[in-house]
Amino acid sequence: MEAPVPVGDVDPPRRSLLSKAAEAADILCRTLRLVVSLPFSAEGPVPAEPRRVVVLAYGAVGDTIFFLPALEALRKAWPKARIVYVADYYVGTDMLAPSGLADEYWRYSSADLWSGAGSARRDLCRRLADEGFDVAVVGLGTPLRGLGPGLLKIPVRVGHVRAVKPAREGWSGLRLASWKLRRLAARQELERRLVLNRKIEVSLEEHAVRRNLRLVEALGLKAPSSSESRPRLAIPETAEVVARRELPDAPAKRTIGLHLGPEGTNYAKLWPLERWASALKIVAGRVPCRVAVLGGPEERERASRFADAYGGDCVQLAGKLGMLETFAAISRCDLFCSSDTGLSKAAMALGVPTVSVWGPVERSGYGVVWEPEKHAEVFHSVPCAPCVRVGTAEEGPGVINFTNCGHHDCLNRLEAPAAAETILRRLGAEAPKA
Repeated sequence: MEAPVPVGDVDPPRRSLLSKAAEAADILCRTLRLVVSLPFSAEGPVPAEPRRVVVLAYGAVGDTIFFLPALEALRKAWPKARIVYVADYYVGTDMLAPSGLADEYWRYSSADLWSGAGSARRDLCRRLADEGFDVAVVGLGTPLRGLGPGLLKIPVRVGHVRAVKPAREGWSGLRLASWKLRRLAARQELERRLVLNRKIEVSLEEHAVRRNLRLVEALGLKAPSSSESRPRLAIPETAEVVARRELPDAPAKRTIGLHLGPEGTNYAKLWPLERWASALKIVAGRVPCRVAVLGGPEERERASRFADAYGGDCVQLAGKLGMLETFAAISRCDLFCSSDTGLSKAAMALGVPTVSVWGPVERSGYGVVWEPEKHAEVFHSVPCAPCVRVGTAEEGPGVINFTNCGHHDCLNRLEAPAAAETILRRLGAEAPKA
């Protein structure tokens, strides 16, 4: 018998009145400061040959990969401009620096900009105001809290904004107003709408690559179509050498890359590692293969548990490779498997076939975009999935999402044989008989 699906409103944890009052006062102060600054903001047309361009496109690995086509289009259109990319430490250092797509990287922790150290926000705001930028490009995941006064000094400010409305109508006017205030604060939409002078409305059905390319088009520049925009991940020879050493050729076996993902990841979107082990056992019974487990240092323990559960030929690389070395190892795989994680997007960019398991996140926005014939998506359909669209959990009267559903059936009811069958098809092998 199927477990009953709980239905209820999605509310954040209860907070004290003092906490709510402090947040409201902070929002009010920031808003008033921006409103007072607006009459003195810099305004102007998009220059034909800007001297300095700043790109604020915060996001994790997958988000950054999906932003690369827009960055490549900016570089192609404005080859003489000095492009400054503001990013998290690991993105600027490990992922983008070898690409040559930007001339300078400013590294600020996204945690500090979202809710952490005020000193980081003040420093970045000052630099934005003082550096004489002609154009600012602001991606969807970029926190703008406290950065408005600096951005207002830049004449052209293009970026994403999203609608603030519940997934279903039915709340009272007071509750709807309270929810909108919380959502505006959580996503810093108010700052975006006040600061940006070229706003790109986000569509729920739009892929992230197309969404980012529309930023380029809003500047009057030519952008490629999404399907023609696969970026080039620059992998230095030193990283290739490490990957060849850690994952040497295995001529008699197919190499399947696997990214389990770190525990506690956003949106509860990871398929259980025990299911991956069961699925890949089925595959190994049909095709000689080895599994290369990739990931960061925080994933070592999960990778070790997978190896124990799988029991077959397993190369444990989680925590042993840097970002670019991991990309180089992915390029050596015949197939790459994962949930909806950044490394699956890297495999797509590298042209490596993938099998991705999807749960609560909308596939149309973050799934396959380049060479779809190479890739497969595995999912279990339930009425409440997807419940995360454009990076935000859906909310509204009677709406359930991954925070309150209580069952996570979109992932928990996806059985190992279904994934194994898809993996075998990608490898060109016969699926096991039911």
